[in-house]
Amino acid sequence: MFKAYRLPLATALFAIGLLFAGCSSETKTRKEPTPAAEKYLEDAREKLDSKHYTEARALVDLAREEGAPEAEADALEAALERAMGEKALAAGDLQEAYEHLSAAGRLEPDDNQRFADLIAAIEAGRQAGVMAVELAPLASKAVEVRTRSKQAQQLAAQLWDDAGESARALPFYEWLYKVSPGNTAVTMRLATLYAGEGELRSAKRLLQKLLLKQPENAVAALQLASVYAQLGEHDKAKERYEALVEKYPERTGILLNYARYLDERGESERAEKLREQAREALPGVKRRKMRKLR
Repeated sequence: MFKAYRLPLATALFAIGLLFAGCSSETKTRKEPTPAAEKYLEDAREKLDSKHYTEARALVDLAREEGAPEAEADALEAALERAMGEKALAAGDLQEAYEHLSAAGRLEPDDNQRFADLIAAIEAGRQAGVMAVELAPLASKAVEVRTRSKQAQQLAAQLWDDAGESARALPFYEWLYKVSPGNTAVTMRLATLYAGEGELRSAKRLLQKLLLKQPENAVAALQLASVYAQLGEHDKAKERYEALVEKYPERTGILLNYARYLDERGESERAEKLREQAREALPGVKRRKMRKLR
C-alpha cells in the first residue's frame, strides 16, 4: 500500500516546491528602493514646488525605476497632475485641465484628495464639452470612493443617463430616491427608467405614491396611464386618460398620447376626434380664428 502512494506524494511535494519557488521568484522581482529613489523623489518635490513640471515628471519616472514606493510615487505624480490641471484652468484651457485632473484622480492614493480630483475633473470636462460616456466612469469612481456623497451619486446618475446607459444609471437614481423620496425630479426619472427597463410594476408603485402627494401632477398622471396600458390594465389606463382630457382639454401632449393609445386599441374614431381637438388647441389655429372674428 505504501508503494502505491509514493508517486502521488512525490508529485505533490514537487508541486508544492514549485509553488514556493514561484512565490520566491515573484518576491525577488520586486525591486527594493535604492538610495537614489528617495533622492529622486525629493528632487521631484522641489521641482514641483518651483513649478518645473517637466523636470518633476522625469524625476518621478526615475524614482519609479529605482524602486520608489508606489504609493509615494503615485501621490507625487498626482500632485504634479493636479498642479498642471489648476494651471490649465487658470489659463482657460478646460480640455487640458480635464485631462490632468482626471489623471490625478486615477493616481491619488488618498481617498479624500482623490474624490476632490475626480469631481474637479468632471466639472472641467463638462465645461470643456467632454462626452458624458467618458465622464460617467469618473463619477462611478467618485461614488466608490465616497458612497454616501449625494453629489457623486447625482453626477453618476445624470452622466450615465446622458450617455444613454439607463441600466447603469438606475442604481444611482435608486440611491437618490432612497435618501430623498420627496424629490419629484428623481422620482419621475426613476419611474421612466424602470418603465424603459421593463420594470413596470416598480414604475407604477413610484408614480402612484407620487400622485398621492401631488394629485395635480399631470406629467406623472400621464406617465401612470402609459404604464397601466403597458401592463394591460386598460380600464385604469382609460380612466386616467379620460380624467386628464377632461381636466386639460387644450393640452396637445395629453390629447395626442391618448389618441395614440386609442389607435392601438382599435378605437380610431375617438382617436381622430382627439387629434382634431389637439389641432384646434394649437396656438396658430387659435390666432387665425381670432383674426377671422375681428
